[in-house]
Amino acid sequence: MSSEFQAGEPGAGTEYTRAVWFPDKMSAGNVYQSLQALILSDENEYGLSAFRLYIDEGWHVVVLGETPGDTFRTQIEGYLQKGKPVDLAATRPDVIRWLKWRREKLANLSTKVEGHYGSDLS
Repeated sequence: MSSEFQAGEPGAGTEYTRAVWFPDKMSAGNVYQSLQALILSDENEYGLSAFRLYIDEGWHVVVLGETPGDTFRTQIEGYLQKGKPVDLAATRPDVIRWLKWRREKLANLSTKVEGHYGSDLS
């Protein structure tokens, strides 16, 4: 398992960030849709969010939130294994900062809100 699949203690408020790269929009979209269904389910007690976005490096799916328990984390990482793990926190911290900001802004609206926006990360 690669280094970006490290996990903190479940339920302890530990930050969970996973990102994977895909060669095309459809592959990223399939994984994103599966993750959204899981994250929007009643099983998600961890305040997780999933994002699909295109940046210079290509299509990515990112999951952010509190570190989930083993079973839920295994389900998430099962979907993410369909892409190539990347460490966006190291290579594109601007993207992770923007996603966290976006997630926080949406969390103020509801616990289960989906927002679809352009890719302007400025």
